[in-house]
Amino acid sequence: MSITSALSSAISGLTASSRAAGVVSTNLANVLTEGYAPRDIVLSSQGRIGGVSVIGVTRNVDESLLSERRFADSELAYAEARNDFALFLETELGLPGEAGSLNDLIVSFETQLTSAAAKPEEEVRLSQAVQGAKTLTDKINSVSEAIQQERTEAELQIEQAVADLNRLLVELQTVNKQISTTKDTGGLSASLFDERQGIVDKISEYVPVQIAPRDNDTVALFSPGGVILIDGPPVEFSFTASNVIAPQMTLGNGLLSGLEINGLPVTPSGDNSPIAGGRLSALFEVRDTLAPSAQTKIDAIARNLIERFQNPALDATRPPGDPGLFTDGGSAFASVDELGIAGRLSVNALVDPAQSGAVFRLRDGLGSTAPGA
Repeated sequence: MSITSALSSAISGLTASSRAAGVVSTNLANVLTEGYAPRDIVLSSQGRIGGVSVIGVTRNVDESLLSERRFADSELAYAEARNDFALFLETELGLPGEAGSLNDLIVSFETQLTSAAAKPEEEVRLSQAVQGAKTLTDKINSVSEAIQQERTEAELQIEQAVADLNRLLVELQTVNKQISTTKDTGGLSASLFDERQGIVDKISEYVPVQIAPRDNDTVALFSPGGVILIDGPPVEFSFTASNVIAPQMTLGNGLLSGLEINGLPVTPSGDNSPIAGGRLSALFEVRDTLAPSAQTKIDAIARNLIERFQNPALDATRPPGDPGLFTDGGSAFASVDELGIAGRLSVNALVDPAQSGAVFRLRDGLGSTAPGA
């Protein structure tokens, strides 16, 4: 071997070692970087001339494992959104026995009524019972209002999720094109693969995805429900948010927006939804299923209170058709208007000193004009 060949061989080895050290350094520096895949340097012998040449750098990715992890991320995001609503509801209602909880206020009101009935001549006990009724009413009102606020919050989060999805799909299309161009020109595209993996990971939090390879190392994305998210040009999600939501507003009656993909409506949640399983479908479930179900239950409690004290047999002084101790916004309850009644529940002004009423009517009857015995 000539001196020239020996030097050439040594230089190639040093070059390869330098590249290998760079790869190791990059792996260590990005060990916590999201979407980064470890690299390996690929070397080849230069044959009779001696030395080594660097063929390229490969990314080590287990696509099957990566796909499973993305499905797990989708399921986690779905569960977290539903769990957040459950925690919110628990906080608003309070736990049984917890001071200030709905259960605690109902028990306290019952105790105050029993105390007033034991010594009806003591006005302080009547006042405590009326105050207990008002406190209970305020709690039911606040729970109802909070449920609708939570629906509104879910609405705004859906709007943001749709905007994020559209942006991420456009970014994915751009990176696909860059990878394709790099492939054609023979450049190194490992960092572009990392970037694409990060984008797909973010998309999978909103909508479960399956990835399919395409020409020139590009990819297509599909939802398990059969929606093509990107295969060349990306689809466009559309949604129109409402700034305020009331109990009567639902997707079914057209007062709330649904989800569209390329202008076509899709079922946004439930077993028949093509995007079921991610954060986006969970937010629709909060707005359209979980929160309305909670509203129905708190409405049932409010209705029960009104109807119990609206019973004509309880108060002979009350004119027929007039409300009892609890009212539907100041009026008697009509069964056709149960939806949202928890937000309209109030204590009859006739017994409330703050509304020019008098607590003696709790004892003598709501139709009484003066204190009795």
